[in-house]
Amino acid sequence: MSSTTISNPVAGPLTGPATVTYTVTVTEAGGCTSTATATINVGQPLSVTASASRTAQYCQNGTATNTLTAAITGGGSPYTYLWSDGSTTNPTTVTCPVGINTYTVTVTDACGNTATASQTINVDDTMPP
Repeated sequence: MSSTTISNPVAGPLTGPATVTYTVTVTEAGGCTSTATATINVGQPLSVTASASRTAQYCQNGTATNTLTAAITGGGSPYTYLWSDGSTTNPTTVTCPVGINTYTVTVTDACGNTATASQTINVDDTMPP
C-alpha cells in the first residue's frame, strides 16, 4: 500500500503466522503531515484433530464407553466444542453401541473460526480369538 492516490486502500489477505506493519502518512493542502502506524499480528489458522482412547473394542453387553479428545493448534482461545452427540466438553465420554460409530467435533475459536475433525470407533460384540 504505497500509492498516494488510493482513497480507501485495502490490504490483501494474510496467512499466519505473520506480523505486518502499515504506515499511513497524510499531507494536508498546507503541507503539514501526520503519520500513524498499525501493526497486525496474524496467528496460526485453527486446526483440530480428534482421537479416541480406543478405536476398536470388544463389548459383551452391547455398548462400550470411550473417551474422545480434540487436539487444537492455532486459532485463539477460548475455544468451544460441539461433538456430534451434543456434548460440549473436551475431552468427552461417549457410550458407543455395537457397530461402527463416527463422532465429529466442531471447534470454534474466540474469533469465530471453526475447524472440524472426526473419529471412528468400531465396537464388536463377537468374542475376539
